Amino acid sequence: MNRILLNRAIELIQTQLQSAEMASMGLECIEAEWLAYEKTLRVFVDGPEGVNLDTCAAVSRTLNTCEQLDAMFTGDWSLEVSSPGLERPLRRTEHFRKFIGATINVNLTEKISERRQAKGKLLDVSSDELVTLETDEGHWSFPVAKLHRANIVFDWERSQST
Repeated sequence: MNRILLNRAIELIQTQLQSAEMASMGLECIEAEWLAYEKTLRVFVDGPEGVNLDTCAAVSRTLNTCEQLDAMFTGDWSLEVSSPGLERPLRRTEHFRKFIGATINVNLTEKISERRQAKGKLLDVSSDELVTLETDEGHWSFPVAKLHRANIVFDWERSQST
């Protein structure tokens, strides 16, 4: 499934999360991914207080009744609702701004400055939505509009030592 369709799914899901039944929870759909081999749409949601299993179940019930979402996918498919986890996805400018200083992985839809992917420290997000990383090869910037996927890289070794 291409990024354009996933972005449309995210917009539709966000609309559902802002419906009368769900609005009080203040939830945000931060990412969605299509697992073709499992025919599964995995949706990542977050809220002001985080999310728990009950929250994920409530979102799942709401999305399972959304005919527009069902129409986006052909055949039998499954829905999986999840918290963003430790290696949370980053999709929008405000997500990147919130995690300046973190190490992230980035994959783009096309090459920018001869690169399509990188891992590095998130240094800045400019007002024109240009993200800058410090990578092993030097600084690299890309527009958020060219993002295919990005996520936080959790430092497992560091967490073991504390």
